[in-house]
Amino acid sequence: MRLGRVVLGNNIKTNTMKVTLQFETGKPRFGRHKGLWTLTKEFKDEKHMDNFISYIIRTKGYMLDEVYINE
Repeated sequence: MRLGRVVLGNNIKTNTMKVTLQFETGKPRFGRHKGLWTLTKEFKDEKHMDNFISYIIRTKGYMLDEVYINE
């Protein structure tokens, strides 16, 4: 499953990128709110991030909701 690409720009200062990912778990926590799982992680490149996202979708069944690039 191929996911959409995020334009990262030129990341010259470091070899890694810090990203916050938010997934929908499908399990609401309170009332009508959707269940969300948010994590911040460093990736070596965009392919590494795509592989991690695919792994979470495949193993946990979560769906990607948001991607934030922390600079």
